[in-house]
Amino acid sequence: ARGAENTRVVALHVTLGWTAIERGDFVTAETKAQIAIGMVQRVAGERHPHIWSAKQLLAESLIGQQRYTHAEPLLREVLAALQNERAIGWRVARTASSLGSALLEQGKVAEAGEYLSLARRKLVSVKGWPMEGENRVLVSRLERLNAARAQGSSLAKLD
Repeated sequence: ARGAENTRVVALHVTLGWTAIERGDFVTAETKAQIAIGMVQRVAGERHPHIWSAKQLLAESLIGQQRYTHAEPLLREVLAALQNERAIGWRVARTASSLGSALLEQGKVAEAGEYLSLARRKLVSVKGWPMEGENRVLVSRLERLNAARAQGSSLAKLD
């Protein structure tokens, strides 16, 4: 019973972290993510599903603080785990989109395009919440990718 109670507390920290991100409070989101990651590691181990949510939250908080090189390895780890576990499409799409954004901000335009394209493929097959919210974020990221490509690359645009 204690382990279940602790995973509920982890979920609460993750939820509070996402709320902080929505408010633009990326430092608080980072703190909540670090607390959640530590708790999951202590009570449930590295393979518990909450670890990926908490690490995604941490990566998003780092992106919000323009710490792209710190977010990148976390997002790669989360994406690999989600794909390995055959997670639902929007979760893979969110992570791929975030990774694409972190790469784009580092000037890795071609690789960013690969991940943003993956996110697009995952999102086009399903409608409704949370897909529509993820799609709005992705469209903005694709626009930034296309602008970066127009400035310094002859690669074809994604749509």
